[in-house]
Amino acid sequence: MVKNPKLKELKRQKANVVSQLNGLRIKFAQKVFGKAKDDASWKEMKETNKELCIEMDSLQARVTLLDLEIEKFPKEVRFDEAHDGKELVELDYEKKRFLDCIKVFTYMMEKKMCSILSKYYDDPKDIYVILSMIVRRGG
Repeated sequence: MVKNPKLKELKRQKANVVSQLNGLRIKFAQKVFGKAKDDASWKEMKETNKELCIEMDSLQARVTLLDLEIEKFPKEVRFDEAHDGKELVELDYEKKRFLDCIKVFTYMMEKKMCSILSKYYDDPKDIYVILSMIVRRGG
């Protein structure tokens, strides 16, 4: 199981929207406190900066929608589902390499065992047969 890549993209989108929202909030705060009068009410400030408030509300709605979409997806998925089999090819290559290393190791081990057994047998053709009998028979 691996982390869901769709969630990663959605979280990145959400982070972008949240950063935009925070930028608008800072802009709103600078406008309100920069031009604020002591006797001005909150409604008056909101009315004078209506466009910023509408943008902030729309971005907040997008954040909420992204949160709902994130909740729909599972946190972890199977590897082949996450990558559509693309990276499995690389893993298959690694498996093949590993198996080739094992084959080379067994060949070298068999060759060494044959050189050890060759001291005790006259005919070198018999060594491979005898070695296979030793390996395949239990006990």
